[in-house]
Amino acid sequence: MNITIDGADLTGITLEGVRVAYGREDTTQQPAPAYATLTLLDLTETRSTLDLINQRIILSHLDSTIFTGTISDVQTDVADIGQGHHIFTHQLTATGALARLTGRTTSATYPAALDGARVLAILRDGLAAQWQEQAPSLVWTDAADTWESLLPTLDLVDAGGSVIAAYTDGITSPLDLAASAASDAGGILYDTPSGLIGYADTYRRAADVNTNGYLTIDASILDGTQLRATTRLADIINATTVEYSTGSATSTDPSSMYTYGVQSTTITTQLVTAAAAQARADLITATRARPRQYLDAVRIGLHLLPDSDALPLLALYQGRPIRLENLPPVLGATGTILQGFIEGWAWEANYGEVWLTLQISEASLSLTSTRWGDYAPATTWTTTTPTLHYVDIG
Repeated sequence: MNITIDGADLTGITLEGVRVAYGREDTTQQPAPAYATLTLLDLTETRSTLDLINQRIILSHLDSTIFTGTISDVQTDVADIGQGHHIFTHQLTATGALARLTGRTTSATYPAALDGARVLAILRDGLAAQWQEQAPSLVWTDAADTWESLLPTLDLVDAGGSVIAAYTDGITSPLDLAASAASDAGGILYDTPSGLIGYADTYRRAADVNTNGYLTIDASILDGTQLRATTRLADIINATTVEYSTGSATSTDPSSMYTYGVQSTTITTQLVTAAAAQARADLITATRARPRQYLDAVRIGLHLLPDSDALPLLALYQGRPIRLENLPPVLGATGTILQGFIEGWAWEANYGEVWLTLQISEASLSLTSTRWGDYAPATTWTTTTPTLHYVDIG
């Protein structure tokens, strides 16, 4: 694994214990800011911890960037004291792009808007660059330049499809406010290995599957000693109430309630329309009314694979479609196969070893079948063929 800090290659003096983590454990929470930890060996006594704080750090493997962030914490220890010479170790913690929203503020008010527009407005306020933060050498040479073109901070921000109520509660944390809007609309706020922040609305995963399909991984490359699945009664929800700006919507599954007892939840949101609240309630009940087998994190040793097989595993992103094949039958969602999405991932690098750990959610937690009720009553089929399927129009 290669490491650069402020443009300087420090790979040769990095000790064991490089760890990088992204995302979330399951679909019920928003991703936490990415972070990296590692230890540097200092033989020259010239590297001050003050020089390391707030420096840009990039970690890569096989020429693929796996983390971009800013050093936030440094702990220095004396490893050895000799005559006129000391050896130090610096334990570094670096944070990813989402952490840039901490310590920043939002506007005091926001008008009602689609979830994507709301998140974008919050991110622009929270990430707004200021002259006093820039190096004196930064110059504006092109009238067409903007802060975003000079200092890019944003990945793709989807438009969304749910109206979020106007916000009037005053200045607050942009990370909390954006994450709240994302959760209410069923979207995801995330940071990327290249150091950008993005927003995936509730429709992106289905579009990604339709366009790109699934990244297929054979279970033979997994660390078999770490395979485990869990099923919990507490994960069942068969009565959902979603509160919105002027009322509430409910969704129940009577069959599940009869079999497993009433397992209810109430969610307060910033949604405006009854239709959006009902869709949210229906989705939660539809995906949580039955027991599910949740596969714990799976682990892959990239150092055990040819580079050609390892490279596709380096191109990870929040929500990437993934398909595990040839799993032990008791672990596969459908026989020996699990199709789902990457919710989180972590890298661990030691001497001669690079391990990748994946948190994967079952596809049906994010993708639901199209129903007649999803279409307006005026929808007609007069120009379609008898063989048309929902997927062809959805």
